[in-house]
Amino acid sequence: MTLRALALTLAAPLALAVSLTAGAARADCPTWQYDARANISGSEQQFRAPQRYDVVAGGRANLNGCPVPGTGFVAAIPDFELNYQSVQGADLNLRVESACDTTLLVNTANATWFFDDDTGGALQPSLRLPQAGSGTYDIWVGTYSPALCQAQLIVEAR
Repeated sequence: MTLRALALTLAAPLALAVSLTAGAARADCPTWQYDARANISGSEQQFRAPQRYDVVAGGRANLNGCPVPGTGFVAAIPDFELNYQSVQGADLNLRVESACDTTLLVNTANATWFFDDDTGGALQPSLRLPQAGSGTYDIWVGTYSPALCQAQLIVEAR
């Protein structure tokens, strides 16, 4: 066996292992195609008063290995699917309150990804989506570390 043939024989299982590992990581990544754990529906008028939703923050998907923005850990399945009806084009504000370091990942009605870690202060995320349009928003509440924790998503239109 030539040196080249030996190298190809040894490299083939390694390439397969790398390919399988990369495919497995992508399967755990968040995607808007999954049904959310909870559905929220409402109009801009209904969200003028902040609405709070309990959630367990975090998950197995490490965002560093996923084709979406951000750092931290989320579930592959969205925590919430927000069906939002815009009336006057108010800003949609999404924030998280928790005792742990949380993150927020959103796929908007026009398929744009947004991520935030600490804009809300005290290790809490906050996203302001200017003049949010009507449609479906998929929302993941994550954690900066792999540990899960109790949190609340707050949705408000201003």
